[in-house]
Amino acid sequence: MKRRFALPFAAVLSTSLATSLALALSGAAHGAYPSSIASTGDSITRTLNDCWFPYVDANDVCASSEAAMTDVGVFRAQFGAAMASLTASLPSARVFVSSIPDVDQLFSLYRYDLGANSVWAVAGICQSMLAYPFSNSPGDVARRARVRQRNIDYNIQLAQVCALYTQCRFDGNAVFNTAFVRSDVTTRDYFHPSAAGQTKLAAVTWPATFSFVQ
Repeated sequence: MKRRFALPFAAVLSTSLATSLALALSGAAHGAYPSSIASTGDSITRTLNDCWFPYVDANDVCASSEAAMTDVGVFRAQFGAAMASLTASLPSARVFVSSIPDVDQLFSLYRYDLGANSVWAVAGICQSMLAYPFSNSPGDVARRARVRQRNIDYNIQLAQVCALYTQCRFDGNAVFNTAFVRSDVTTRDYFHPSAAGQTKLAAVTWPATFSFVQ
């Protein structure tokens, strides 16, 4: 998990396959829209592959293998350090943290699609979950279950750490629980959300964040 704090009015927290927003009020009264909004994170946060030119823009869940996934304790420590740094540097910022999407849904949607399988294999996409998609061997079934549980465990850490800060709001697993259909996934890499998928994510995260106009 990488952290970036480059913007003057808002800092952002990076979590794998998560959208993290820091909302800086810059003295605005409670109930007003923030003066600036910034986001960072993984490629889904940056809407990779939704522009006319593809493959332009950190993953914890989607690693090259199950073994390469971030340890849950390390994940929590890094996120906790990012929150501590952010709130100390920008005490007036409101921080919205979305959950990490359920990667198992992607596997289920395109498991038997030969085109998707080829792209996943050649590009080495999210092999922790997507390796050997046709396999029903006990080992592969167990691996997928462990990866999904790690996905859930990461979200638990996000919720718990966020709850320690009055200026932090977690989405209550709104993103993780969002159901996707094939049209929500770009066919450029059969992994990132399409424009429709990003629109769906925006629709579920907006009600879960702070209410700025009352």
